[in-house]
Amino acid sequence: MMKDSPELRLAVTGASPDGKYTVTTALSLATGVPRISVPSESIAPSTERRLGDTVETPIRAFEARVDSEARAGTAFISDGSVLHEWAAAESLRRGRHRREWLWHPGSFPFRKFEESFLAAHASIVRRHACVAYDAVVHLRPEPAETDGDYAASQLTDRILVDALYPLPIPFLIVGGPAERILARITNLFALPLRMPLSEALSTASQSEALSTASDETWQDDFPTQQFSMKETA
Repeated sequence: MMKDSPELRLAVTGASPDGKYTVTTALSLATGVPRISVPSESIAPSTERRLGDTVETPIRAFEARVDSEARAGTAFISDGSVLHEWAAAESLRRGRHRREWLWHPGSFPFRKFEESFLAAHASIVRRHACVAYDAVVHLRPEPAETDGDYAASQLTDRILVDALYPLPIPFLIVGGPAERILARITNLFALPLRMPLSEALSTASQSEALSTASDETWQDDFPTQQFSMKETA
């Protein structure tokens, strides 16, 4: 049975930024559900600090996402989630060669702080995700979407998935062509379409200028059907 006044807060996660942009933009265009995102330039480190990418960026991104989601209300499609920048920073930390400490012994205190900070930040973003999202769709990385750095993308992907499993949030892990992903999402939530998925996908792929327009948040009621099982595809 569909809700009379459905509300859905959906986060679309994944290691590839291009895949999330296309899927969330097309999904917003097709359904009319507002898309929200955090521009990369707004969360970039303000200075070239030693731990800017792994400490400052996750903090700035968390603040920006919490603010955007709060203003969006009870219906939105989020390009990413509060887990994303933490996972990217944790991937960067884990991917750093351990011999760097031998080459640069002065960096040891910074790396220990970085490790402790990201562990603490993980608890914060996980707790927030539990109350911020009704469901999560996680996009598996495709080699063609990772600019040749597939190993790093796989590491970020594994960190995100490992973070999702313990959370009491229903999630779907899916990969493959974008139109197939969109069909799975719209069918799963019984979302009515305002335009064909193929047309929405074509528009999203052709125009990067849609990013600014699609980032605007607005309220809209739409039929949906919640699900409770964690599912992979």
